Amino acid sequence: MIELDLTMQISASFFLLDRESKSAYELAVENGFEGTMEEWIESLKGIQGEQRPPGPPADLTEIHQQVVELQTEVIEHLADDASFFKKGHVQLQTAVDNSETKALTPKALKSHIDARVTDIDGVHGLIIEEGIWTPKIISNNVHGSHIYSKQYGRYRKIGNQVFVSFQVVLSTKGADISCIACGIGGLPFSVNVKSSGSAVSLSSVSSINLEEGRTQILAEFPIDSTYIYLWQFGSNLPKKYLTPDRLTNTTEISGSGTYSI
Repeated sequence: MIELDLTMQISASFFLLDRESKSAYELAVENGFEGTMEEWIESLKGIQGEQRPPGPPADLTEIHQQVVELQTEVIEHLADDASFFKKGHVQLQTAVDNSETKALTPKALKSHIDARVTDIDGVHGLIIEEGIWTPKIISNNVHGSHIYSKQYGRYRKIGNQVFVSFQVVLSTKGADISCIACGIGGLPFSVNVKSSGSAVSLSSVSSINLEEGRTQILAEFPIDSTYIYLWQFGSNLPKKYLTPDRLTNTTEISGSGTYSI
């Protein structure tokens, strides 16, 4: 195998050198070598050297120190020179210096990502909040002095998205309620314009006297509000507000929905 490799390398030299240049074999012949190229290649081989024990391990202390210094320089470069606008480094959005955002080292990046889960203040602006709210039946005029047997509401806010669930059950309907529309008031956060018209799922509705031809009640979040609209629907009939005269002393409305704030 060695002979073939050397032969190929020497033969190739004829094509790589100028025509007037001579190969190593030709120079050897001119200087007294007698034999073929293969014999000349064989003559280049030396005898096997004496096997010696391995030497002591190399001292890599200096090399290790150089690596550490280089690593420090790279980290300093990322922290001081990188930004959103140059070099394409990973960025820490909250570390601003001289109007430029500092880059993140792998260790700092892991800590930053871990904070998503452990930092309740939301370092990424993703704040998760849970709580209760008090739903109530309201109107667009006089809400009425209702007495409730149940008023239950919970919410979960993730960023700007709010999920709410509720249940209201009357024990006495307020005689002083006056309006052309009823709804569920008391939402924990105001509805954003983008959520206007978003549907609310009603899981239970009872003890409500719907108008003739109306067979169901639907609900939605109106724009810039803290309440839920209630509508009466019927086949081939336009939607119509649920009016207070349709409520009874035992009206129950339960449901849930999601909206933006």
